[in-house]
Amino acid sequence: MNIRLVSGALFASVVFGCAPTSSGGASEETFELGAGVVVATMELAAPSSETFILHGTMPVPPGLFPSSDGSVPFAVVDHDGTLLSAQVETVSRYARDGDGADVVEIIAEVHRPPGVSPGDRIVYVVQHAPHPAKSSAAPPEQPSDITPAAFTATIPQTLEELINDSGSIRITSTDVFGNEYEAYPLADWPQSNPRIQRWGEYQLQLGTYDTMLPTAPVSGFQGTLPHSFGVHSYMSVRKASGTLQFDIRFNNGADGNDKGTTRDDPLGKMYFDSVHVELPRGWVMMQDVQNPGMGTPIDLGARLAYPLVAENPDGSVHMMPSQGQFHRRLVIVKEGGEEAGRRILDQEGLAFCVPEIGAQNGGENYSWQREDLGRYFPQAHALPSLEYMGLDVVRAELKGELDEMRGHLQAGTDSGAYPVESPRLGWAHPSGAGYGGMTGGVDINLFDGVRTAAAASVDGYLHLTDRFRMANDRMPVALYSKTGQPSRVADWLEGSGDLAYVPFTAYNGKMNGSSDPFGYNVSPAFQRDYVDAQGLGPDYEEALDYYKAHDRQHMIRYTGAVKALAWLGNDWLAKDALKMVSESFHMEYHQYFNSGSQSVQGTGLLAEMNYVKDAPGIGFGIGRGEGWGLDATSAAYALTSDDTWREQTREWLDLVVDNVFDGQADCSGIIESKTSKWLDGKYRVRSSIEMSILESGLRSMAVRVYKSVDFGRHAMLQDVLHDSYYGMISDLSWAPGNAGPWSHLAVAPLDTETQVPFCSGAELPSDGHDQYLENYQCWSSLAYGFELTGNSTFLDHARLMTSGGSLTASLQAQGTSNLGNRAALLALAQKIGD
Repeated sequence: MNIRLVSGALFASVVFGCAPTSSGGASEETFELGAGVVVATMELAAPSSETFILHGTMPVPPGLFPSSDGSVPFAVVDHDGTLLSAQVETVSRYARDGDGADVVEIIAEVHRPPGVSPGDRIVYVVQHAPHPAKSSAAPPEQPSDITPAAFTATIPQTLEELINDSGSIRITSTDVFGNEYEAYPLADWPQSNPRIQRWGEYQLQLGTYDTMLPTAPVSGFQGTLPHSFGVHSYMSVRKASGTLQFDIRFNNGADGNDKGTTRDDPLGKMYFDSVHVELPRGWVMMQDVQNPGMGTPIDLGARLAYPLVAENPDGSVHMMPSQGQFHRRLVIVKEGGEEAGRRILDQEGLAFCVPEIGAQNGGENYSWQREDLGRYFPQAHALPSLEYMGLDVVRAELKGELDEMRGHLQAGTDSGAYPVESPRLGWAHPSGAGYGGMTGGVDINLFDGVRTAAAASVDGYLHLTDRFRMANDRMPVALYSKTGQPSRVADWLEGSGDLAYVPFTAYNGKMNGSSDPFGYNVSPAFQRDYVDAQGLGPDYEEALDYYKAHDRQHMIRYTGAVKALAWLGNDWLAKDALKMVSESFHMEYHQYFNSGSQSVQGTGLLAEMNYVKDAPGIGFGIGRGEGWGLDATSAAYALTSDDTWREQTREWLDLVVDNVFDGQADCSGIIESKTSKWLDGKYRVRSSIEMSILESGLRSMAVRVYKSVDFGRHAMLQDVLHDSYYGMISDLSWAPGNAGPWSHLAVAPLDTETQVPFCSGAELPSDGHDQYLENYQCWSSLAYGFELTGNSTFLDHARLMTSGGSLTASLQAQGTSNLGNRAALLALAQKIGD
């Protein structure tokens, strides 16, 4: 970086190093970078290294990135005033393709200010300073051009020895008979389905997918399975770093869709002995959280095998449930480079956009708290400031939560209480209660990561990664094609036109065993039979089997932390997990028959469409499960770069919008109307909590899928939400003077097809509500109602739920209690000064 003054203004002549020529020289590419306008401030805890890669996400206005002329829009100001070209990556996108990214990741190599100690709070300014892109940093145009050589072309050659050797990284597992299975994530490109995830001057990241195949296939009694785990690898290198960041996800969820190969055949419950990552001697593998299940490296002579899942000391084997999955965050470094690897694992350099006033632009910088750039989460809403708490207090709170959870992960222990109720169970350390439908509002939050974003806390971010890891360990819902993409409804359609059908039913990520086009019912059983006969099952098997996936009514206990990692860290493990959740929800909530005989799944979209067709305008049986499914789908829709996937998903969501629009009760605005145990089963009922969750999902669809794209359906959703918000505060739902709406409300007689729903409080039977008021989930809906209508009665009702007076003061007096559900209302109150 050559710095000079030009006409009194600071300019930087940026010299980009390209791949060495055959003669050992280097070509150069230069341009002048002019000072721009300050648009953002990125805050972080100072790293231990004097030079480091700064990276963080921020919301941006439409049309800013990607630039129409291909230029790079942003620069980062180093501590000494030097302008540095920023690598810019898309995190999430506006609904309209032409509007580009709504959240971007900024990456730049900066220097720690002199006199600053590690851990001190420091800031770096981002400027809007458009400049030419580095042509040599352009990604390969075709998948066939994605090779290990291309992977290292714009990064210093410190990793060339490792990455250009296709056999250097070998992932192995052994089965109950000692047969070995292997995968080489650096080999067989493009057969390993490589995907570009980051590509620029400072960081490159590629994702691949492999199926672990037998090293030496064996037939007979002690033969091999057709394959072992499916493996997603996320490989990242950074400028001037000898470290390979190597996140990895294992799954036992092959979908069996391609009948021409056995590499995607389902295995059912699988037993295995161990999982290792082999490296050439001289290289070291490190994990973000060391745990007792890892074991110590095994000397293989010229290579070392690092156990990710070590053998059980009692001679038993490990168990992976059907559709099980787990992931680990790793780095690979040269011996002696462990300190640099630890810095990456500890997320040093992770920064957060903070809401400061730009001295140059005279306005509010880009941040999560800026009202007109509210792009956080699928709801795309501004976040509140937590200055009232004292940000150091919030950081201390987050550090305490990290220390407690990480301590249990490292020791393999439990606390005996939620969320770490279980000790380590072999490879897994599941979080939460075993029952996937655990009742109660714990972790049922419309927003997550609010404190982490507001406090710019790396400890909060690490806690989110631990929550994701532990939740993933108890989510046996993986279902992947042979290419590593989530299995899709379209992959399974049979028949055509109005008679098209999906030949199975699904619920909560599991397939009904009575209809099995996948092959679960005929998965190879000989290894399972041997384990049973010899008593080789692990002592944790029953406990792990007890852990079920969070069901769709409580899916947010899984997706909350995942969404936060996607928006705050552009984390590809999280992005891919959300697409898997979306596809899993679609598998059970679609518009098709479930057999050639035209059977219909009662919990599916077609059943709801049929009901609404016969009885429109009176409400129908939609609720929180659909709300969380639509929430996850809207998140995946915003976060994906796959335009084809967006188009196909929107075709499905079109039917959802049409059905909600037709099914909503005309007279009351209430959408949910279902039979249940509530109110002793006398009426069709609406749950206030469920409606707030559904409203959040519908709002997410409106802003993430339809705004500026399909004006008709966007207007339909706005109409639905308008009437639903008013329905919540009507005298039918919210008796005058009450401190909240009725928790459970009768909305119609059981026979709604021949009788008119209840339309007002005067029509409500005396036993048409319970005695409980809902004041947990509905806060943000009151904010959305005011923002949509401008009617201050929504704020009046919010005051009824607090002590009255200033809404901001009342909400802030609660500290961070229930912040995940109050976030939108608190942000609104702070902005309007209520």
